[in-house]
Amino acid sequence: MESAIQISNINEVLEDKLIAPTGTAPSPLVFAADADATEIALYQALYQVYQHKVDRFPRAQKDYTKANSWAKGILSVTLWDNIYEEIMSMTAHEAWVWLATTYATEQFVKTLDTFKKL
Repeated sequence: MESAIQISNINEVLEDKLIAPTGTAPSPLVFAADADATEIALYQALYQVYQHKVDRFPRAQKDYTKANSWAKGILSVTLWDNIYEEIMSMTAHEAWVWLATTYATEQFVKTLDTFKKL
């Protein structure tokens, strides 16, 4: 049986393999009104790349936000309130690292590893 972490793919967020896309969505392309056939063909090729990036950017942002929210939600129900208040403003990965370093006893690190497998 797979754990909630494995099913929801939040393990990628906790291990910093899935990161939020940076920057903003790509800006639209423009070409000169007096462009020749070669420039128009180049524009069309670049426009296809642009369209792919525009389509992919919100999806990547949505995937990251969903996984990060899931991870923070699981942490919120498993941690004591006073500990969760310390990590509320962090991303899931930052919170995971903070927990591992703040409570860096051997048993706690083993507990975190077990938590990932549950």
